[in-house]
Amino acid sequence: MISKKKALTSVLVTSVMCSAATYVVVKNVSAQNESSSKNIGECSYNIKRLLGYEYIKPLEYAEPLNESALYGSFKTKVDALVAEKKKAGLLNNASVYLRDFNKGNWMSFQGKVPFHPGSLIKVPILISYLKFEEHRPGILNAPVTFEAGQYIPSQSYNSKQIEVGKTYTIKELLEYMIKYSDNNATFLLKENLDVAQFKKTYDNVGLPVPNIMDVNYSLSAEDFSVFLKVLFNAGYLSIANSEYALKLLTECDFKDGFVKGLPVGTPIAHKFGEWGDGGANHELHESGIIYIDGEAYILTVMTSGKSIPELAKTIQEISALFDQELDDSSIPNALFQKKNIVL
Repeated sequence: MISKKKALTSVLVTSVMCSAATYVVVKNVSAQNESSSKNIGECSYNIKRLLGYEYIKPLEYAEPLNESALYGSFKTKVDALVAEKKKAGLLNNASVYLRDFNKGNWMSFQGKVPFHPGSLIKVPILISYLKFEEHRPGILNAPVTFEAGQYIPSQSYNSKQIEVGKTYTIKELLEYMIKYSDNNATFLLKENLDVAQFKKTYDNVGLPVPNIMDVNYSLSAEDFSVFLKVLFNAGYLSIANSEYALKLLTECDFKDGFVKGLPVGTPIAHKFGEWGDGGANHELHESGIIYIDGEAYILTVMTSGKSIPELAKTIQEISALFDQELDDSSIPNALFQKKNIVL
């Protein structure tokens, strides 16, 4: 009988202690709100929630406020590679942002340096159209005809393009814009874009609203990566549209950057961007979500220099450094643990 009383007392004490611990945790979590840096215990977090609703505030993303020391080795290697290429005159500048979706740890190498986004701007255009479709179902089926005589900026990487005189739906134009980075399709989409919705997309994900008429508009690697965060977390678009957007990005046919630096068959939802001043100054960027062994990582690389092929090679080499880091079991408490990819 005494034994049973002791057991019962032990259960009661444990229950009280667990309730107290739960109260403390709930109290700490409840103290947080949207789009600000908050504390959970001793950890600072950057939390972004979607506003505009009466009873809910959907979570767009949450991550530690400070970058992780786990990625110190990768950052050092990136720094050395960039310094070597700058010394050789192959590179003017570069920035790199890395984030894992497992624990939200991240690393930034000159990640706040602004660059001309080029075709990376096509991702927020895609998001804006998909969001508009959620409010106006059927808009993606609207027909648009590509007329002759419209000026379209040229680019180094061209593949499949829409044809003059033919009519396409908005959805078909989105696919040309993302899969093939077709500037003709992008031109038509910009012509029919709801500007208010486009600006609202930036505002809703917590980025400064751009002046879309400014040819010198710039964006940093850290800022652009926000679009991939909200797509992966499905905190801005519906789950179906977030899935559609990322699936479309996996079909991007740019092969000279991440694809060359990673093992064959690695799934990547990615987009590249290119910019030039008409002279010797060029920029080339790539940003994507890399899927390896059930984990997902954002990698954004922005570069500037005199040669597009050299910039593409730099992006390739940085993605290869990332892949090597996944295999480096010598790093203490390494988060990266990669298995063999089976095709």
